Amino acid sequence: MIGFFVILAVALVLAALYISGVIKPPLLAKTLSSVAFVALGAYALFVPGGRVWGAQGAGTEFTPFRVLVFCGLCFGALGDVLLELFDENDKRFFLGVGAFFVGHALYVASFFQVDSSSAWIALLCAFPIAAILTVLSARLLTFEGARRLILMTYMFALSFMCAFAWVILIRRGAAPFRLIAPGAMLFLLSDSSLGLQMFGNDSLARHRRLLGTICLITYYLAQNLIASSLAF
Repeated sequence: MIGFFVILAVALVLAALYISGVIKPPLLAKTLSSVAFVALGAYALFVPGGRVWGAQGAGTEFTPFRVLVFCGLCFGALGDVLLELFDENDKRFFLGVGAFFVGHALYVASFFQVDSSSAWIALLCAFPIAAILTVLSARLLTFEGARRLILMTYMFALSFMCAFAWVILIRRGAAPFRLIAPGAMLFLLSDSSLGLQMFGNDSLARHRRLLGTICLITYYLAQNLIASSLAF
């Protein structure tokens, strides 16, 4: 139990140091911050006694749900590194977006292991969320064509993941979703802030630093919450 909270503290401190710019270069800082939340998930998944949130027993439990969540964390960390290597003006930027998309797909696949019947409700909930984001993007974002389509597809997938998590929490009250559902909400806020920061119009230009800070704070809180859910 102590090991889990030590890793969690280290993960949060590393994220804070990266966001504040204390650790240089940024690629190293971001990699360390992302490896930390993967390590948190790995501790909960692989180490006997890693399940600390009211879990019964101390054995390692490799259920499909837990393994898929951990794989989602790994792809999130990969996406972090790729986005730091390639900015939005580089065609390889979408390698990072793709890694995050796979991560969200793995989270969604893990949710199906818990309650597949909630998927239809989540799908219906995701449409209005995605519609609002589409309207906002039309007003606030600067790029058109294929890039806009890719971004909208990504945001719909993220909206579905977020809605799915909350529907499972409300319908079933599954313990890990007490952390996953808020984490998914923070993920949605984080990626929305990232889109506004990178592709916002001139009226948002002066707010890019603030948007970037919001993006990073909510992102690392989201991933650490999802990683912590494996401790149930």
